[in-house]
Amino acid sequence: MGDRDATIRSAEEWVRFVFDRPVCTEPYEAWLQEQALNGWSAADRPVEAIAYLTSCCAQAARLLSPYRDDQLASGFSYVLAFDISDYQSSLLDEQVSLDDAVQCISSMTAVFAALLDVRLRDASLCDATHTGLALTCVRWWIWLARVDGMAHVYGSRRREVLATAAIEAQSLILRGSRSEFCAASALWGLRQWGMVGSRRAMAEPVVQKFLTRRDRLGRALRQLAAECLEGPVSL
Repeated sequence: MGDRDATIRSAEEWVRFVFDRPVCTEPYEAWLQEQALNGWSAADRPVEAIAYLTSCCAQAARLLSPYRDDQLASGFSYVLAFDISDYQSSLLDEQVSLDDAVQCISSMTAVFAALLDVRLRDASLCDATHTGLALTCVRWWIWLARVDGMAHVYGSRRREVLATAAIEAQSLILRGSRSEFCAASALWGLRQWGMVGSRRAMAEPVVQKFLTRRDRLGRALRQLAAECLEGPVSL
């Protein structure tokens, strides 16, 4: 495995590197050790990192379906690490074209459509554990909100374009999700964006449209959406 990791040359090899591993309780630390030993680092290869992540998401039905829920959750906890993910900074790296960065964010909806929406269709909003794939749902939106925060701190010129792409991705999940939990995760993410003054005007109209356009909303989801317009919420 070590030699293979050192010579990642395709999305397929990257997917195996991330997901085809024993599940561990501290996956990010484990992957950091692998990177140090085998020479792969998203920080050093931002263009390839974003290209592989985009392909992984866009082709989720083909590339990710063979993996168990716990393998997917473990692998995504590496890519979507909240505070120290090199993939976040790669989206802001000027070596990565703005079009490619936007495409990466847009491709994330395919993971929901092909995998999360299916595997979490029966997940309950009342489930307080929110581990595994359920936590992965929430990680996407926290991760993207952190990208926006990093762009603000760095003074990145691409901040507004990436923010628009992120809000649109969450809007697409709300409009098309068959899983109540996936829709709820997007609502929760939009609430986090709405807590930032400059983003409130972007996030709230999406929630308002969701409330008016979804005729068959369950009581719990409708209540959650309404609460999103009033103040902070927690899943």
